[in-house]
Amino acid sequence: MTVAGPGLGSPALPLGSPIAFIGWYHLALFGVLVPWAAYRTRGRMVALTAYPPLTRTLLASVATITFLGLISLFVASRQDVHLRPAGPPTLLHLIAGLVLLVAAVAVALPMWKQAVLARSRGVYFKMPRSAGEQAAWVTVSLAAGVFEEIAWRGVQTSLLAAVLGNAWLAVIVCAVMFALAHFNQSAISMVFIFVLSLAMGALVAFTGSLIVPILVHAVFDVIAGFSYARLGRALGYVPPPLGPAPVPLAAERA
Repeated sequence: MTVAGPGLGSPALPLGSPIAFIGWYHLALFGVLVPWAAYRTRGRMVALTAYPPLTRTLLASVATITFLGLISLFVASRQDVHLRPAGPPTLLHLIAGLVLLVAAVAVALPMWKQAVLARSRGVYFKMPRSAGEQAAWVTVSLAAGVFEEIAWRGVQTSLLAAVLGNAWLAVIVCAVMFALAHFNQSAISMVFIFVLSLAMGALVAFTGSLIVPILVHAVFDVIAGFSYARLGRALGYVPPPLGPAPVPLAAERA
């Protein structure tokens, strides 16, 4: 059965559409389990006694992000969540995405610089320096751009809209969940991610598809990693010694 969207823009379910067990599973997975896993990851990062190889860590992230994205694609197919855009983005859509990207980078850049100056241990995990690390960073950025937008702005928001009966409330609730899914980062980073998630939800509504949000997300992440590497070289960043004492984590990849 094919269903039409409620005006939030494709992808979307009609408001009030019935949610099957697989839909509730997705809501619980991304609304509860993924944030809980991020919280546990924060604890493991604080307790690290040695830095793991960055390339291996990034490739493990690619595998996790891809796996979760494939779950979202399966749920979308079972719940009739429309992910295919009606057409290519227009020039106006691309301009809107570029404006959001530039604004996001402008806001985040001082946060990135402060994290490097503070010698945060978390900076190590987002500062690709060798060619192999840079290739892995680009790969994880592309995977995050595609699969996280499908999972959050595509499927999770659509399911929430069907449950809550209000598309914009769904965007807000999903933004809260998305911020909590980055619990392994600092509080200010989570606030930034919440606001950016709201903007991405609005971008989906404006463009009627996930294409431009995917591009914005992927390019932002690439810029973040290479900016951290540039700042690290300029400011002489050296990963701080590790130990069991809690150390605040700086803003991670959004």
